[in-house]
Formats: sequence, structure tokens, C-alpha cells
Amino acid sequence: MSNFLENYAGVYEIEVAGTKIDDAESYTLFPDGTAEWDWLRSSKYTEGPPGTTKKGHWTAHAGHISITIIGGSGPITEEYHNFRLGDRYLRKIE
Repeated sequence: MSNFLENYAGVYEIEVAGTKIDDAESYTLFPDGTAEWDWLRSSKYTEGPPGTTKKGHWTAHAGHISITIIGGSGPITEEYHNFRLGDRYLRKIE
């Protein structure tokens, strides 16, 4: 098991820089490389109601986290560099 998986494992809220949004999403990244995406609340939703959980996997190396979740239309991969992906960023909450 990678030291990066151990170090980066945890629960992360997904936030959007510079905005105040009513939606809340999180990733739970497990030390074994599995992942869960949770839609906690939403002002309007298209992917499923709040409370929806989807599963996948993740990898990591220095300053980089790649998360793949199996969505309704297939796998969706997000690549975070220094916990950022464009305006989106991961904030560790657990």
C-alpha cells in the first residue's frame, strides 16, 4: 500500500473557490484505494437525490489525487493537483 494512500485517506468536502453554494458533496478516500462519493445536500439535483452514494477507487502521489467514481453514464475521473481541480478543491474534514 502506498504511503500516499495512507496519508491522504479521509473524508473530504468538495468546495468551489469564491462561491457560496447550497450543494454539498464529499469524497471518502479509504487507505485501501477504494472511494465513495456522497451527495449530501442540493438546491437542485440532476445526478440523484441528496443521500446518493457512488463507489469507485483512487490513487495518489506527491501533490496529486486521482479519483474515479462509477456514475450513471460510466466512470468519471477527477484529477486534483495540490487538492485543486480548477475552481474545485478538496477540504479534509475527517
